[in-house]
Amino acid sequence: MPTGGMSTRSGSQSHVENSDKHAAPPPPTNQGCEKNQDDLAAIRSDLASIKTSIENNSKILKNTVKSNELKDLVVDIVKDIVKELLEKSEEKVEKMVQTVVENRCKEIELENKKSRRELKDEIDGLNLDIHTLREKNAESNETIRNLKSKLNKVENDTREALIRSNKNEQYSRKTNIKVCGVKEEVNENTLAVVQSVLKDKAGVNIEKEDVIAVHRIPTKHRDQPQPILLKVKNSEIKSKIMRKRSDVKKAGGSIKLVDDVTERNTTLINSLLRHEQIEAAYYYNGSVYGISEGKRYTFNIEDDITSKLRSGKGRPIRPRR
Repeated sequence: MPTGGMSTRSGSQSHVENSDKHAAPPPPTNQGCEKNQDDLAAIRSDLASIKTSIENNSKILKNTVKSNELKDLVVDIVKDIVKELLEKSEEKVEKMVQTVVENRCKEIELENKKSRRELKDEIDGLNLDIHTLREKNAESNETIRNLKSKLNKVENDTREALIRSNKNEQYSRKTNIKVCGVKEEVNENTLAVVQSVLKDKAGVNIEKEDVIAVHRIPTKHRDQPQPILLKVKNSEIKSKIMRKRSDVKKAGGSIKLVDDVTERNTTLINSLLRHEQIEAAYYYNGSVYGISEGKRYTFNIEDDITSKLRSGKGRPIRPRR
């Protein structure tokens, strides 16, 4: 090694210096020459040993790597090791990630399958509910249609019943006459009062036998006398009296003769008189009539006045000669 070589070299130098010191004395004797030869041989041996040591050290130095090269070598080795470790780590991490991803994907797939099954079950349940609701809705619609049909029938029947009832009531009043505007007297004989009025105002004589009933009826107008309801035996007697009502009207005063009209027919006549297209309205022989644009229309209590007029199904009025 270098250190050992340096020590040997120092020793050799020491021997050389000693030999120089010995060269200074006077020429040796024979005995001294022999001694010098021995010393020279020893020196030569030392030099040979030093030479051998130097050669060995040179070989060692030649084989020894310089420090910078050693550093670079170590760096390269470390890089290679790190690279190899990184490659192995990356491969390992990649495998780990792949394993984790695959496992998670499997978990997600299982969760999705479970969710799809649950969703499918829920959808199937909803479809069943919808089907059931549709059936119930169809049944309900059928029930509603039946109820509507029944209701329409009931309404029609009710309407017809009201019309028939009104007609029957009006028919029962067929021979009735209301004498309005006759002053009331205490303990009056109503029949005698009517006979007197008809004779004086209309020139008509009626007998007791011609009358079925006669009496006063309530009125809504408290400031007016109650009308007298006169029910005669037949239509002929009524017609004989009613033909003279214009004479009663001309005689002046508040007395007048009118038909005994049902409340519903009275309401109908008032509605006709308020309608802008109706020129006149009246009751005659059990029916209510309205005049519009030269035509006479027959109305019942359930008619829509505007629709009836729009239909145009009225009879033309013949001009009086």
